[in-house]
Amino acid sequence: MAHAQANADRPHPANLETPQACVEHFFEAAKAEDWARAAESLNPRLAPDADPSTLAEQLACMLKQELWIDWSTLPDRAEASSTTAP
Repeated sequence: MAHAQANADRPHPANLETPQACVEHFFEAAKAEDWARAAESLNPRLAPDADPSTLAEQLACMLKQELWIDWSTLPDRAEASSTTAP
């Protein structure tokens, strides 16, 4: 019974399969100010010497300034590239 409770307390793994899911995950975690969870959406290979949680917090701060996202333009499929230009 204790094992089942421990699993219930553990958060679900992040859905990062599509660009849209990744962005949604980032914004949900940022809204909760859970920078470690938000950092799961970032690619650590792009800044290997930086603290991922700090980068996530900085990105969220920058995005809060003024950002308009047209969610319909974010692919909701794993293969994010398309053969046609927008």
